[in-house]
Amino acid sequence: MPWDDCAPSNPGDTIWDVVIVGTGAGGGPAGLTLARRGKSVLFIERGEPWDGITPASRTPRFHSVAGRVHSETGSYGQQGAEDQEGAQPTFTVGHAIGGSTAVFAMVMDRFRPVDLTPHRFAHLAPGSLLPVRWPIEYEELEPYYAQAESLFRVRGSADPLTPARGPLREPLPPSDTESRMCQTLARGGLHPYALHYAREYLEGCDGCPNGPCPRACKNDAGRMCVVPAIESHGAHLLTSCLAMKLETRGRAVTAVVCLWKGERVSIKGRIFILAANALSTPVLLLRSANESFPQGIGNSSGMVGCNLMTHVSDWLAVRDPDLDGAVNGRLRNGISLNDFYFRDGVKLGNIHAHAMELAPLLQETDPRLRPGVPAAGITLFATVVEDFPYPQNRVMAKSEAEDRMSWEYHYPDELRARSAQLVSAFSRAIPDCEVVVRQPSGLLNPAHLCGTCRFGDDPRTSVLDRENRVHELDNLFVLDASFFPSSGGINPSLTIVANSLRVGALIAR
Repeated sequence: MPWDDCAPSNPGDTIWDVVIVGTGAGGGPAGLTLARRGKSVLFIERGEPWDGITPASRTPRFHSVAGRVHSETGSYGQQGAEDQEGAQPTFTVGHAIGGSTAVFAMVMDRFRPVDLTPHRFAHLAPGSLLPVRWPIEYEELEPYYAQAESLFRVRGSADPLTPARGPLREPLPPSDTESRMCQTLARGGLHPYALHYAREYLEGCDGCPNGPCPRACKNDAGRMCVVPAIESHGAHLLTSCLAMKLETRGRAVTAVVCLWKGERVSIKGRIFILAANALSTPVLLLRSANESFPQGIGNSSGMVGCNLMTHVSDWLAVRDPDLDGAVNGRLRNGISLNDFYFRDGVKLGNIHAHAMELAPLLQETDPRLRPGVPAAGITLFATVVEDFPYPQNRVMAKSEAEDRMSWEYHYPDELRARSAQLVSAFSRAIPDCEVVVRQPSGLLNPAHLCGTCRFGDDPRTSVLDRENRVHELDNLFVLDASFFPSSGGINPSLTIVANSLRVGALIAR
């Protein structure tokens, strides 16, 4: 079925049950849930359609959002290096059916219970706005984690440090190289497990690093949610469609004004879900200011766009004398570790090694490596260090164009210190291996942006309630990573999906 058949000819003539802006990890699962319940669902996606209804040919579009990083001590990764050379640093935002999951590395792991009670770490960052707890309990999210793992066909083994939960599919038998690397880690007292991947492991699969999958291998939100919502449950989709402004009456959103096929169209609905991304969603709310909401829709607390969080994700080249060659390409499942997630009262995060060819990064990470020179037993690991919410870290709408925005990030010294602490703890645990950190260190991870429309019980300090509904409105929900009140120390994708399934079920009821 061609994508044109999925688009209504006159979308503004219908009052849709549910209008969803964004088709990624937040919008896709909720849309599928509601379409299954018989609701009329319209997805609005800024990205372009695939060639046909299969993912055989995808062309995600990207645009760079310029901002500013402030730091008083040391370098702070790629963004900082660009800034020091006089250019504005950027975060890259992608647009595609499936959102950023069309190009994600397919890691889908659960937050830990400690992530939903972040108050115990407030002493590490006195200037942050870490809440006492999330407005929902971990036990409320847990059944939706299981649903998300099943929906996205997540494979992997249980984390030995966490009780086994969830319907994970069996990982592949590890390669000899993978087993030896895990044995090296275990000798250091660490607890490696098979990385939780939403992927099918087709013959010849290389992991599609940082790109769309040309085959039915990568289990992204487009393939697992949007396509079945359309093909099996009658949902509709507008692609190359830019949401520009929300219109309201009283306590309700009545329409979203979009630019589609070069013309403005007003899309009317009963329920509206924003799931664009943690930069675009708050900017849409701010741009929708009107007489009833002069500071922006949902912004009575002044929190829309504030508390921008990301993670620090450094690349670590681990040289094991018992191995030879470049290791990542010979891993079958990938390796993950949570031994340093929470240690001695300090929140650090996850360390993992992807099962994909990473030769270009390998040469960039270890300066002794040169093209054509064998990588002597090196595995590239990546860190995920939790960022905390600071009100001065924010995204802002720019006035010169309807879709322009900027951001500002003050790099916390405590984040730099915790990042160094994680690398040091990992290095000490495996003394037989040499660990080299890719420079500059402290790289901000633009794929993990979150927190700019936090949910909470108090309308004075949050944008959304516990059901992800904007406090001041009855029919507007935010389901992308904007809702996070804290960022956790692991990949956010599964938590976004699980919460989308939770809220989708609430809306359907």
